[in-house]
Amino acid sequence: MTGVEPGVTRVIVRDRNGTSKELAVRVLDDKNSDYIHGWGPSLAGAYSGNWRTINESSVTSRVEYSPEWKEIYREGVVKGDFSVAADIEWVNQGNEGFPKYGITMTDEIGTTVSAFFNKDIDQLETFAKEGNNDLGWEGVQLPTGTNLREPQTLKVEKYEDTFTFSFNDQEMYERTVEMTGDISVGVINENTEAKFINYTIYNGSVSENPVTIESLRSLIHYYNESDELRSPLLNQLKNRLNRVEIHFENDRMTQAIRHMEDFLKHQNKSPMQGYISESAKEDLEAKVKELLKMWSGDQE
Repeated sequence: MTGVEPGVTRVIVRDRNGTSKELAVRVLDDKNSDYIHGWGPSLAGAYSGNWRTINESSVTSRVEYSPEWKEIYREGVVKGDFSVAADIEWVNQGNEGFPKYGITMTDEIGTTVSAFFNKDIDQLETFAKEGNNDLGWEGVQLPTGTNLREPQTLKVEKYEDTFTFSFNDQEMYERTVEMTGDISVGVINENTEAKFINYTIYNGSVSENPVTIESLRSLIHYYNESDELRSPLLNQLKNRLNRVEIHFENDRMTQAIRHMEDFLKHQNKSPMQGYISESAKEDLEAKVKELLKMWSGDQE
């Protein structure tokens, strides 16, 4: 990109159907980016901790303790009303501090809202501050029987100055905090290893992290590394995705869709169920269906 000063600027992008939307993007002054898979510092430069970035919608925190929370943000910034959600699975935690993990957002003047899962007390907690002025903690009990060792969906919706916090699509409570200008959105952690997957930002009604063939490939790699997807199913899904990609790149959408549907058939075959975890199966199926929905819309 030339002729644009470093910093945040707003651009108009259009898809293959001519639909357009405005995005805020960060312009760097050299070829070296601070972002891996779109994860890195906030607009104000906040970034700490050792995070494992999987792809544009997946990241894993580490067990590590210091007085400051660990945080990492998506590269794009949002403005106005939006929502952000992630499926989060607790893996492990340390003994120091008050282990917790969740979603965070901060605006250009330092106002911050964070929502945490706290496994020790089975609560959804929130913390807010305006600059150096703490606005305090609020929280509610998670539903009886909640198992944070399994992926649970945390969602935060901002409408004007009201933030609504939801657990598995169930609204838990609201709080009011005034945020202004461009807002960076990310994840946050205190001394906990947690898997954040399906991290999605909706600015209005448009997803900032649409499913792609490459993101599916990264997700397959992620589940293989975490021993939730194994051969022979692993190789079958990889091969099927490679065929999809060939047809897609040659603009043969009917064939690409058919092979993507075959991807689901292979994944759901009874003899293959011992080679994939239930959470990986559900996640991949949801992603494939989302991609098929987008492609089917393009065909109309």
